Amino acid sequence: MDVWNLISGEVMAFGRVFNSPLTIMGTSITLILMLSMSVQALTVPVSPGESIQKAIDRASTGDIVEVHSGVYKEAINVTKKIVLKGVDSGKGRPILVSGDHASIVTLSVDGVVMSGFKLKGANDWSLAGINVASNKNIIEDNIVTDNSVGIRISTAGNTITGNNVSNNYLGGIVLTGSDSNTLTGNYLYWNNNAGVELIDSKDNSLINNNVSSNLGVGLKLFRSSNNSINNNEIVFNDFGVTLSDSTRNTVLENSVNTNSYGIYVSYNSKENIVADNSAINNDYGIYLYGSNFNKIINNTAEINDYGVYLYEALGNNITSNNIINNDADGIILYSSLNNTFQDNNVSKNKVSGITLRESGFNTIMHNNLSNIDSGKGLYLLNSSNNSILSNNATDNLQEGFCLINSSGNHLTKNSAIKNPIGMVISSYSNENLIDGNNLSLNEHGVSIVGSVMNNLSHNTVRRNSEVGISLIRSFGNSLISNDVSEAKESITLLDCNENSLSDNIVHDNSEGIHLLNSSNNTLEHNKALGNKDGIKLESSNGNKLTLNEAINNENGLLVWQSQRNNIMQNIVQDIDEGISLYKSNENNISGNKIEKCRVGVKLEYSEYNALKLNTIIYNNDGIYLDEGVYPEQSSNNLIYLNNILNNSEDVHAFISTNAWSSTEFIIYNYNGKTFKNRLGNYWSSYRGTDGANGDGIRDMPYVSSNVEDQYPLVEPIESYKLKL
Repeated sequence: MDVWNLISGEVMAFGRVFNSPLTIMGTSITLILMLSMSVQALTVPVSPGESIQKAIDRASTGDIVEVHSGVYKEAINVTKKIVLKGVDSGKGRPILVSGDHASIVTLSVDGVVMSGFKLKGANDWSLAGINVASNKNIIEDNIVTDNSVGIRISTAGNTITGNNVSNNYLGGIVLTGSDSNTLTGNYLYWNNNAGVELIDSKDNSLINNNVSSNLGVGLKLFRSSNNSINNNEIVFNDFGVTLSDSTRNTVLENSVNTNSYGIYVSYNSKENIVADNSAINNDYGIYLYGSNFNKIINNTAEINDYGVYLYEALGNNITSNNIINNDADGIILYSSLNNTFQDNNVSKNKVSGITLRESGFNTIMHNNLSNIDSGKGLYLLNSSNNSILSNNATDNLQEGFCLINSSGNHLTKNSAIKNPIGMVISSYSNENLIDGNNLSLNEHGVSIVGSVMNNLSHNTVRRNSEVGISLIRSFGNSLISNDVSEAKESITLLDCNENSLSDNIVHDNSEGIHLLNSSNNTLEHNKALGNKDGIKLESSNGNKLTLNEAINNENGLLVWQSQRNNIMQNIVQDIDEGISLYKSNENNISGNKIEKCRVGVKLEYSEYNALKLNTIIYNNDGIYLDEGVYPEQSSNNLIYLNNILNNSEDVHAFISTNAWSSTEFIIYNYNGKTFKNRLGNYWSSYRGTDGANGDGIRDMPYVSSNVEDQYPLVEPIESYKLKL
């Protein structure tokens, strides 16, 4: 091809057409000026058997040395600004073969144009087919093969375009300390070490090259800055593009496919931009190793083993990438800190969407982590203090979000939908904040296992088929203001101690809040609405339930085989059984309001419990109250200072002997006078009189069924100022 073809904007190499940016970049002006100058120039022909060097020596500046078909074995040093042009005179392009153990062609003067040759055989160590030792040269449409280095450049402002560079031992095109060169439309294949290598070079442009099947690296940058690698096709290399100790380069719109590593940014490479590339069918699509503050933007990483991999990488920004259909993880971080992952589509990968291993202080936000074939949406292992915000994990085979031995993370405003488990916080994952997430349509919404001091707050946990929130062998966790509905079990604690549940709403579940083998937990200000069981303690001891509401459930507060719990100041309403104890002893049932229930308080096979200061009331509003207090074979309970009001049947006791008044004297003030006496309950159905002493105790005991209250109150307990 001659310079006129170059001006036209296309370069042909082995049947492939590459668009040349020269007309865009303005280089064509230089060519046109050169051609206009050559109108007055002489053409110096060279035929087989003649010396190209002698022809150059005879030529003047601006002349065209035209070399015809044939084989020429010599070392050529271009010392004049000429056009060195190979011409196919019938037997193919001229072939230049190395002679005298030297590079085949050395450009020693600026402004040379060289085109149309095949150069081969400079295979002694470090020799080159073309050695560019001057500036602003144009090298186009040459075949450079079987040399130590195909084209070596150590100068500036050169244009290397449309060349076929192959089978060179130390690299196809090598730039050393070379700036502002343009490499465009070249075809580089089967070179050892690298197709193109830049060493200590800056401000170069590598555009529209085809870099294929090189043993080593397709395009390699080492200690090189501010270079542009754009629109290249880089396939079937060991490494597609590598940046090592290189800064502020741009890697844009390249096809980096079917390599071992697609784009590899390593060894203290900083502030590079990798954008709009296609990395497909590599082992690793984009890999950052020990490199910091790079931007990975709007790339496609598909059908790799790993889409994007970070190892010991710091402060990188990975944004708006399409990372799909990879055989392992979409994105994986290993020992990497302070990176940001935002607005990426990380879906349809097999193992996980994003995995963090031993990585902290990263920000993961607004990513799609869905349709993972075999694993999890987001997986944190030994990774702490990460911020995970507004991600979507839907339709994954395993967990939406999984933390193992990972602490201090913030998971806020994420969605985990249609996974087996929405979120798992497991194996010493401590002090995490789980806030404002939507965890719906999973089998399990949130599961905390073997972890402490986590805070779950303001989460929406709906329509999970098994359990909304479960805590297993965990202590010191806080569940605050969560909305949990439409599950078999709303909130379940199993073998858990010292957790706090407050201001949660559990509604329309089979079981509301269920504690099993769990002790010393605090439940406060929770609402259990429309469940089968509102709050249930089973084999759970020493828990504190205060100021909760259990309304319109089948059963309100159930205490089964549980001891020494404090159930105080709760509201239980519109329920079959309000507060029910079964084989439960030494519990304190105090200050509760139980109304509109079939059975207000039921004790069954339960002893040594204290029921006091409760209001057990039926308002005659059409809801039938069968029994108020119902001890069945439950003895030695202390039942006093309760308001038992307007029940169809106040008390039914069967084979039970209990104390219905205080066992000790109580100091109290009634109608302005202070008294000291034992006190019983207020029974609205009893109309006995108070004697002359006016102590607020009726003169005759209240007797019903197996009940005898020796000190029934004249008025509800609110009329007595007690000093307990």
